[in-house]
Amino acid sequence: QTNVHILTSLQEEIHILRTMEFLTRARLFLSQSNLAQSEINILKSLELLERWQHQLPDERSATLELVATYLETALSVLPEGPLTAADQLERAWQLLIQETPEKSP
Repeated sequence: QTNVHILTSLQEEIHILRTMEFLTRARLFLSQSNLAQSEINILKSLELLERWQHQLPDERSATLELVATYLETALSVLPEGPLTAADQLERAWQLLIQETPEKSP
């Protein structure tokens, strides 16, 4: 039972970190005015979220739904409003940081 819980926890953490990696890339490309690459990485973030969101407890799933909403908003405003998109990506990033388990030294 404990090993299964540890494995599940590690898988969740890996998914969060991979989502954050795509989000970091999206933010970088947005800062370079490379909207196409930013869009691709936002879509990858969304795809990853959708794949594992339903496996989480309701509280965490609700947080990730909000992250997905921020990402979808960023996509919808991306061509005309890159500053608004950047703000939405920052909000998504902050929520994902909150979902990353803290490690004690």
